[in-house]
Amino acid sequence: MRKHALSLLALCALGPIAPASAQDNAPRVHGIPAALALEAAEAAQALCAAHGNTTTALVVDQTGLPIVMLSANGAGALGQRLVTAKANTAAKLKMPSGEAARRYKTEDAILFQLASDPAMGIPLPGGFPILAHGEVMGAIAVSGASKEVNDEQCAEAGLDKIKDRLN
Repeated sequence: MRKHALSLLALCALGPIAPASAQDNAPRVHGIPAALALEAAEAAQALCAAHGNTTTALVVDQTGLPIVMLSANGAGALGQRLVTAKANTAAKLKMPSGEAARRYKTEDAILFQLASDPAMGIPLPGGFPILAHGEVMGAIAVSGASKEVNDEQCAEAGLDKIKDRLN
C-alpha cells in the first residue's frame, strides 16, 4: 500500500510539470522582432496623431497573434476590434485588407476564407501584410483615422518605417 501511495505522490508532484513541457513542443510561429513592431506602430500612430486622429495601431505575427498594440488616449474599443480584424485579414490572406474588401464580393475563395475565420470578419481597408524574404511575417493595421489621412496611409507609414530592415 505504501508503495502505491509513494507512486501516486510522485505522479501528483510531476503532474503540473507535464503541461509546461508540452508547451515547449508546440509549433513556433514567426513574426518580426518586437522592437521593429513597436517602431512601426509608433510611426503609424505619429502620422495619424499629426493630423488630429485618435487611432489604434496593431502589429501581428503570421498567424494573427499580437506583437504590439498601441491605442492613443481616447481611442475607442471598436477601433481595437476593427484593427484586429484588419491585421488578421492582411496576415492570413497575404494581401492588404483593402484589397480583400474589394475582392471578396466577386471571388468565392476569399469569401470562404473570410467566412470560415471569425478573427477576420468583413474586410475593411487599413491592414497590410509584412513581408520578409518573400514570406508573410505578419501584418500592420490601423483603425480610427478620419481626418486628413486614412487608416491605410497611417499603416503604410508604419510599414515604410521598417521595410528596409525586414530582409
